[in-house]
Amino acid sequence: AGSEKVFVDGVEMKRGENNDYVVDYSSAQITFTSKRLITSASRINVDFEYTDRRFQRNFMGVNLNTILFDGKIWFSFNYLRESDDKDNLIEYSLSDEEKRVLEQAGGDRSRGVISGVSESAPDSLGNQTGLYVKKDTLINSSPFTYYAYAPNTRDARFNVVFRYVGEGKGDYSRLTLSNYKFAGIGKGSYLPIKYLPMPELKQNASFVIESELIRNTKISLELAGSFYNANRFSTLEGTIKNGFAANLNFELKPVPFELFGHSLGKASFSFKERYLGNNYIPFDRINPVEFNREYNFNSEGNAYEELREINLNYLPSDNLTVSGKYGMLAKGDELRTDRFFSNIKYSDKDISRVDFTIDYAKTGNLSLKTDWNRQNGTAFYSSGIFRPGVEYLFDEKKETISGDSLISTSYRHWEAAPFLELIKINGLDLRTQISLRQEFIPESGSFSRQSDALLRTVKIGLRPFSEIASTLNLTL
Repeated sequence: AGSEKVFVDGVEMKRGENNDYVVDYSSAQITFTSKRLITSASRINVDFEYTDRRFQRNFMGVNLNTILFDGKIWFSFNYLRESDDKDNLIEYSLSDEEKRVLEQAGGDRSRGVISGVSESAPDSLGNQTGLYVKKDTLINSSPFTYYAYAPNTRDARFNVVFRYVGEGKGDYSRLTLSNYKFAGIGKGSYLPIKYLPMPELKQNASFVIESELIRNTKISLELAGSFYNANRFSTLEGTIKNGFAANLNFELKPVPFELFGHSLGKASFSFKERYLGNNYIPFDRINPVEFNREYNFNSEGNAYEELREINLNYLPSDNLTVSGKYGMLAKGDELRTDRFFSNIKYSDKDISRVDFTIDYAKTGNLSLKTDWNRQNGTAFYSSGIFRPGVEYLFDEKKETISGDSLISTSYRHWEAAPFLELIKINGLDLRTQISLRQEFIPESGSFSRQSDALLRTVKIGLRPFSEIASTLNLTL
């Protein structure tokens, strides 16, 4: 409880009935308030910590820092260790047979399982009351046993525990909390199994050196190593994984430059090079929540990752900033994304503002090619008590396999939302907005218009005194 971080479209939300969401930990359910409209286009990410209460767990962390040469060089060393005590279980006990299963499972979670089927114990009258009936059949001329949900029937002598194993990897489909239906071999997502608890050991150490020996520049180098034991009961090869990572950053802070005695503003520059070994396992999130989407990237797999980013910012005046970025992300020799990002921002305090971004990513592997173009912007201008403005969004993802025809994962949508605000009125805030959204899906290899959405919003806030506040939000 309290460990969750909820993000909508990359923006962190605030918990509370008067804020963005509330959470029921007993049912693992998050409910968004009326302040945060959720649609089919919303991207929701939740980070949280959990414990399965199977083993006594110990955690230790060490941090050492030192500064040299009047603050010009910093050294830092960090060490983290989190371990499960395999001989000290909580709310669970392992039989000798279950320990032997874990010894032979290695680090493979799918092998550390036992049957989830148990026969119900007879009552005082010798009756067995279960939820499932055992049924034998032939599939492809081979005998096969499955279980059918039939509570309160004479032959229901079994209780079955099902576990999710992945789409198309199981034999059962879930209908309700306790009702699972046999869908066919490999046609479901659940199996009648129990996962045995695997005691883990994680260790991570990093060494960082940062330097500002040269004026307006900063250089940092971080070297890190990880040790991960997926199953402390097993000594099989592959159970233990050692990984390595390195991160190099160079930053040139905004510096003024001139041409023929005329000031041309300021410019800044940064460069980043990061390498993650194929077995490196961090303790926590090391990328922004939208990182995988920005690079059209799936972090799963065992191949190494290499990231390179170059940023250039130009400030011709205090009100105007022009930014450009190039990023390259590669996973092994099979997947590579080239990303081009540009932004222009003009701001004259609260009088006017223009902010427009273009983000383009091109991804390719052995067969799949992706072109992803994202644009968003906002602009407003204040005149007296009125502040008209507009918001704009465009998102187009084209995916093809060995050709030019679009596949089903492609999409396109755009959204335009003009708005009007009343400002500088004592105690009263008013905003009204109309948003039009059009969505397109691939049909016969090209985009076809799928739907239109019209969103109308009115927000009124009233604070006549510092002790009293009232709000009204209406969305259609």
